[in-house]
Amino acid sequence: EVGKLNMRTNISIAKDLCQTAPISCQAFVFVHSLNGEFLVGDGYLDSLSNSLVGISLRGKALVPLTPRLCVFFFTPSSMWDSPNCASLFVSGWAVDKINYITQVYSKDRLFFVGSRPMLSEAYKRDEFLQFEYHYDPVIELFEGLIERPASFRFNC
Repeated sequence: EVGKLNMRTNISIAKDLCQTAPISCQAFVFVHSLNGEFLVGDGYLDSLSNSLVGISLRGKALVPLTPRLCVFFFTPSSMWDSPNCASLFVSGWAVDKINYITQVYSKDRLFFVGSRPMLSEAYKRDEFLQFEYHYDPVIELFEGLIERPASFRFNC
């Protein structure tokens, strides 16, 4: 239950700071599952909460909200004038990748609908793990939907 309390606290802090702090670059990608369901774990990719508490303008979070909806929030270094939001439908391979990321960041709780998911080796270690620099190619793909290419940048 400590994991749930930590998640709730981090989300609350991030929400409050995003609503009241002077963060000019905020971007959202809403990811909808066409076939397959997102896992919700007791951990999630989050370099955002601690960054915002330290008043840094850089961070990201990948948070599965429901079996069919996941949100990726990040603070890009540069973006288009508008919009700061994208929504896309993904197929099974992307759902599987997001579920793998959720398992890496989770320790001992996974919530799912239907049959038990295949557990990754990272999840079986029974530790909260993370990717180096919170980097994964699917994260880069989501960032690329909103962030400006280098040749078109202006800094926030």
